[in-house]
Amino acid sequence: MTLVEASPPSRLAYKLEFLKPWESVSTSDFTLAPEGAGTRVSWSMRGELGFVEKGFGVFMDMNAMIGKDFEQGLASLKQVAEAGAR
Repeated sequence: MTLVEASPPSRLAYKLEFLKPWESVSTSDFTLAPEGAGTRVSWSMRGELGFVEKGFGVFMDMNAMIGKDFEQGLASLKQVAEAGAR
């Protein structure tokens, strides 16, 4: 994981280099926006897919595979942020 951009207070981008289940590079970012008394945090990931990865995506729902990890990560971030605000 390599930090590639920090634009306080609205964006943090980083590069992820995966080795398994196949080698790939993706860019992820956190986007923050004021919402009511709090902050809405969005987390996204994008990257290039090769032929094999595209074929894999035809048979597997990638959102179902990693969506839970994104939701759990955002919930953990919320817990840590709220604990630090107290």
